[in-house]
Amino acid sequence: MVPPRVIERVEAAYPDEARNQGLTATVVIRLVIGADGLVSSASLVKGAGHGFDESALEAARKLRFAPATRDGTAVPVQIDYEIHFELTDAPAATLSDTARATS
Repeated sequence: MVPPRVIERVEAAYPDEARNQGLTATVVIRLVIGADGLVSSASLVKGAGHGFDESALEAARKLRFAPATRDGTAVPVQIDYEIHFELTDAPAATLSDTARATS
């Protein structure tokens, strides 16, 4: 099976409360991605509080993927998707993400 690949990424907003306190976090979201590449379900696996969870869920629901394929046919898949929130010296926060298949 070929895993899904992000084709349209949405930046998660850095929560003001967390920014003001200098907090960083990693939030893990479980996504169900349809054969059409759209997120059909997003649920929290590992939260961090301080507004990170809500921001990560909102962004994750808007992601678009090239769908997973099996033998050349698009198939639905479930993955765990990490969103990393890190403050830098730059005016905007650095956000990165990683994904791994769970099924």
